[in-house]
Amino acid sequence: MVEAVATRDAGETALAAFRRHLLGAGGLLDRVAACDTEALRRLRTVNRVIAADVREQAARAVALLEDGLGHRFHAQGDDHAAIK
Repeated sequence: MVEAVATRDAGETALAAFRRHLLGAGGLLDRVAACDTEALRRLRTVNRVIAADVREQAARAVALLEDGLGHRFHAQGDDHAAIK
């Protein structure tokens, strides 16, 4: 995956290179479908990395919302229980 992005042609976006590596003919999903165990291991790693990033982004968003709403409600004299 990193190699596909690093060696992409000039003008090709990183997302397009990733998509090509994953979905293109002979790409990672084709190799998994052909029972390539190394490709399956790599795909599982990709899934873990993406899932971890999504969880991290969600946690940051929740923290920002809680912080922003907490200041707003404290300023009005309300407690957090009102927003849960």
